[in-house]
Amino acid sequence: FLDYGESGSGKTTFCSTMISSGIKTLYIVFDEDELMTLDQMGIYGYDYRVITRYEQLWPLYLELRKNEKGWEGLALDSLTLMQQNAKDFELAGGKAIDAAFMKETMLGARKMEIQNWGNILEMTRHFLVPVLKLPMHKIFTCVTEPDEDPKSGRLKLYPALQGSMRQLINTFFSVVAYSFVYSYGNQTHWCMTTQPHGSLVTKDRTRLCRNMIAPKFMTFIKALEGKAPEQSAEEAKIQQSLIIQPKALKPKIKPKD
Repeated sequence: FLDYGESGSGKTTFCSTMISSGIKTLYIVFDEDELMTLDQMGIYGYDYRVITRYEQLWPLYLELRKNEKGWEGLALDSLTLMQQNAKDFELAGGKAIDAAFMKETMLGARKMEIQNWGNILEMTRHFLVPVLKLPMHKIFTCVTEPDEDPKSGRLKLYPALQGSMRQLINTFFSVVAYSFVYSYGNQTHWCMTTQPHGSLVTKDRTRLCRNMIAPKFMTFIKALEGKAPEQSAEEAKIQQSLIIQPKALKPKIKPKD
């Protein structure tokens, strides 16, 4: 599961629903301050790892692979911060994709000054792909980024990832959802949508494909079992009025205006 959106849109809160559902969870952050959000919500009873250097990813992968603690779920918050930790590393080309190559990549054995940001795509992928194959539930988060669609040229909201990872993200995840805050009148809702939309990157193999207020991870698990709750009238109303206006879009003001 990939959940992306602006800061404060409820991504970490969504991760917490995996923990509160009773799933034994390992929560991975790249900044200790991120843990404060869960503390303030009163969420406890989970294991966590704070990754501050890219070299820590290989030992983390081995720990996840052995899974001696019996984790059933993994929450990684966030992919954007993980890639920021990779700025000082770059892959040399022409290497076979095998265990040794993965280890060298995750340990940062090819450290050099960044010349091609596209290579961070490879570094992310060599952690992302094997981790997503592990037999446990997974939620990854990512902040949002407006950019032009490579096919249509239209401005769209993508997960803010380096290189072409943002276009390839659907390949790796079963669900790609967009989190947002919706306000009208005196009401404010923290929402998530997996409904296809012209301005968003979404995907939903659970076939739920809808908008949700205060979304929960177990809703998607229940969808796979054919037991998902019906969409409320208010959720449907928000979905119908959902118009994404990226911050990069600025109105053209004429002098006379």
